[in-house]
Amino acid sequence: MSQAKHGGEIRDMFKHIRKCIISGLFILVPMWVSVLVIRAVYRVMVSALLPVLEYFFPNTPDFILAIISILLFMVLLYLIGVMTRFVIGQHILRMAEKLFLHIPVAKTVYSAVKQIIVSITATTRPSFKSVVLVQFPHSDMRALGFVTGSYTAPDGQEYWNVFIPTCPNPTSGYLEFVPKERIEATDLSIEDGVKMVISLGALSPRNNIEPNKNSKKQEV
Repeated sequence: MSQAKHGGEIRDMFKHIRKCIISGLFILVPMWVSVLVIRAVYRVMVSALLPVLEYFFPNTPDFILAIISILLFMVLLYLIGVMTRFVIGQHILRMAEKLFLHIPVAKTVYSAVKQIIVSITATTRPSFKSVVLVQFPHSDMRALGFVTGSYTAPDGQEYWNVFIPTCPNPTSGYLEFVPKERIEATDLSIEDGVKMVISLGALSPRNNIEPNKNSKKQEV
């Protein structure tokens, strides 16, 4: 018994270490990527305007030229943003976009970067209300889902809108309209649910996802 208990303690210790390492990665990797992006943007801003400024202001210190380059780049972005508020500006930008989309390599890069930026800056993201289990893809299996809303059909049947994300990329998935009585509520937080999806279940807050005892009292 003592050996079995000792072995169980070792397994628990390794599970704890693994979860802590994965949690650390979830914190460190986004910070590292953010630093790389900021660094890349800074290099683009400075390298684009610094040679021109050095030509007109040859005796100016480099750090001052770098600051001026960033300010001028921000002004340029502002002017482009102002253009998008007018019809002629929108037309010019659409023509430029079509030009990029006709260049094979530039098309792939431009589309990918635009999609990433839209995903980051989107303000109409679905609001997850709770984490639930639904019968998916068939009645013998359960899938983790996020409730985004509800509606009532003309016959009076109430449905919950459940987003079922794919792993490990939660930005894509399936939207299912599930009858309210078939929803299995959990006591998982939204954060725990997202962590489970991204980590392929490795960051489970408990060994078993138990239904919430107060699930019948939950409302969307």
